[in-house]
Formats: sequence, C-alpha cells, structure tokens
Amino acid sequence: MTPGEGISALDSKYNEKVKKFLELSNCSESTYSLVLTPEYSVPLSVASDFIKNSQTIKNGTLFCLCCESVKQNVFTAFIENIKTQQDIEVWDTALSHLHERTLVCCLLYVLKVKFFLEDDSFFVKTFVIPQFKTEPMKDPDMDFERGYLACGERVIEFGSGEQLRFVSVICADVFNLKLINEIRENVA
Repeated sequence: MTPGEGISALDSKYNEKVKKFLELSNCSESTYSLVLTPEYSVPLSVASDFIKNSQTIKNGTLFCLCCESVKQNVFTAFIENIKTQQDIEVWDTALSHLHERTLVCCLLYVLKVKFFLEDDSFFVKTFVIPQFKTEPMKDPDMDFERGYLACGERVIEFGSGEQLRFVSVICADVFNLKLINEIRENVA
C-alpha cells in the first residue's frame, strides 16, 4: 500500500485464490444465495473477469465483491468497459455522487436475474451495482483513506416492504451516523 495508490494484492497466488473462491461459490453444486467478501479483498482484475464471464454466474445468487482500492479514473474505466458487455446492465448512479478524490473503495453487487415474459419466454440479465465507502477509516496512523478516499453518499437496499431486506455497509461506514440513522429508519 502506497498513499495515493491504494490497497491491493500484489501476489498472483492471492489472485488465484480469490478466483478459486468465486468459482467454488458459483459452481453448480453450490447452494449459496449470498456470497460476501471482506473490504479490499477482491482484485479489480478478478472482479472484471468474473463479471465478463457472466453466462456462468448462477441465477439468483447475490455476489457482494468488496474490491481493492484503485484510482478513481481506473475504476471509471473499469465500469465503462463492463458496460460494453452484452447482457450486463450497470447501475452506476453512485458514480455521479462520488466526491472527487484519488481512490475508491467499492463494493460491487453482482446479480444475475431471469425475467419471464407473458409468452413464457425469458431473458437473463446480469446487474452490476457499485456502492462506495461513505466514511474513511478512523485509525490515526493510517491517514491514507482520510487523505485520498473518494467517499460515496448512498448504500443500496435490496427488497422492500415485508420481504426479506438486505443492506450492507463497508467497514468504517458504521461511524457515519447520518447514514446509519437513515438505514435504521428505512430498513429496520
């Protein structure tokens, strides 16, 4: 980790382990409905390969891929590249609410959904929804986030009403009291 460069894994063996984890959680024998990864754990290149290979993503499983931190322009280029893929829809409104800084810490929601039409035909679409960390870490010895992190303003809520509902915050977001109170009022 270098200030201004972000937190990332430089070991190719680590990248292979993350790829293997995603393969195992996505295999036909898997019964997972939700797959979560810790903050900064998924290299952007691994996430990109996983998403681009969307035809193999299990229908109905929500993948929450918390990616390594990268420069904001690198992340924007990544999103633009994903948008060019067939049968993938990117909901990137969070990008327009991102504060201009050097780095982003992003949780990528990846979900493949089968839509049925009136004539009993169907189509499948993979959705990619970025959610950005809203609050830098509080460790006084780690000023990298406070000095460089581009913070978002929103979290994604899945479900509504009396259905099963899901919301996720990234690490220090729990210290964003305004956000936590909004979640409590809207989700709880």
